[in-house]
Amino acid sequence: MNDDSPRDFADRMLCEALSKPENLRGLLRNAVPELADGFDFERMRPAKREFSWAIGDGGSQMSWSKSRIARTKEKSGRWSACWSSTKLRVIGKCHSRRSCTRPSTWEWQWRVWEGSPTPKAEFKLTPMLPIVLHTGLRPWGSAKSLRELLGPPAEFHAFTPDWQPMFWELAKHSPDELVDGPESFLQALAIFKADDAELEEAQELFRRIFRKLDPLHETGRVHWRDLLGLILSWAQNRRSNVERKAWTELADNLESSAEIRREIQAMGTTIAQELIREARQEGFAEGAAATRRSTLLRLARKRFGQTSDKFLAEVNSVTDIDRLDRMTDLVNEIGSLEELLAVE
Repeated sequence: MNDDSPRDFADRMLCEALSKPENLRGLLRNAVPELADGFDFERMRPAKREFSWAIGDGGSQMSWSKSRIARTKEKSGRWSACWSSTKLRVIGKCHSRRSCTRPSTWEWQWRVWEGSPTPKAEFKLTPMLPIVLHTGLRPWGSAKSLRELLGPPAEFHAFTPDWQPMFWELAKHSPDELVDGPESFLQALAIFKADDAELEEAQELFRRIFRKLDPLHETGRVHWRDLLGLILSWAQNRRSNVERKAWTELADNLESSAEIRREIQAMGTTIAQELIREARQEGFAEGAAATRRSTLLRLARKRFGQTSDKFLAEVNSVTDIDRLDRMTDLVNEIGSLEELLAVE
């Protein structure tokens, strides 16, 4: 991934793609074919708030991602699908207190029921289908359930719910399976298989996907634009900057229609401008974090005297501005540098 562009732009384009009914339908038809047709995708709506579940090992970072709810038709029952997308890297604790206080979907249902007027109907939880779309090139290697995170004593493990989401892993599907399959969203998703591929191999996969998506320009132009935008975003964000001219030329050469070429060129320009804008914003954020780290270190030295190299390295690794602010606010109230580093 490019160091000089926003690190999650292509992933967020993937999230945006999954907010469209036809794309979520394509994913579920592959993930849960026996259930997919029971959902009323046209009635998709945003979740009431962001819901997240933290799992994994302590050596990685957390990505919070939005969830959506797809409700079924009344006659089909009350199924719902909660998708969590992008390349997730999650740990068993929240990044911040704010994240830790976000209620889960079931907690939210309980609160809604508690606030309903009396007499209340019998409380029943709406069943959920939680899905993690993992686009890493290797299979998910850490814990997949809450119970897997538990330490000793093992005798207590039986009393912890063994709930876990469904994992749809890109690494377990070949490019041929995705590109030659029936779902246009999965055809576009196949481009993420080329993250680390050589340029020639990556461009060949791009060509195959482009040709598969090309008929959508006539049968579903909005869908075509969404999916083409996804693969163009991948090319500009997940590949090296030195390749950008090659990707631009490739996209131009794949289309014979001058009108469609202009459309593709305009789309590419828009994506490039958005990347530049977000890179600048990211630079401002990094500058703000650097200023806060400097203030925190100055106050810590004033309070505790000389700080260790380990403390300096730990503080310099913190990029969360909210956390830096909380650490600064508490520097005169805590008893040691170790306690300061424990502030989340």
